[in-house]
Amino acid sequence: MLEYKNITCVTAANGIEAIQLLINGEFFDTILMDYHMPILSGLETIDKMKEIFKQNNRTVPLVVLHTSSEEHDVISAFRKNENSHC
Repeated sequence: MLEYKNITCVTAANGIEAIQLLINGEFFDTILMDYHMPILSGLETIDKMKEIFKQNNRTVPLVVLHTSSEEHDVISAFRKNENSHC
């Protein structure tokens, strides 16, 4: 859907690939993360990404995609983080 609107997208098959993109120097305006990801969950991946951002003195808006029935406590805690959206 984003490409249909001419928005350039980069995809990762799992959290490890997503983290590797950042380690390799990729920069993104926004990160959309699925809550359910193979290997690392979306929230675990985001925690690791935030460590990378902190080391590089950067911030990137993060958006977690989830269903309304998923772990409300976890999602609520995530929403309290600056630049984090669901």
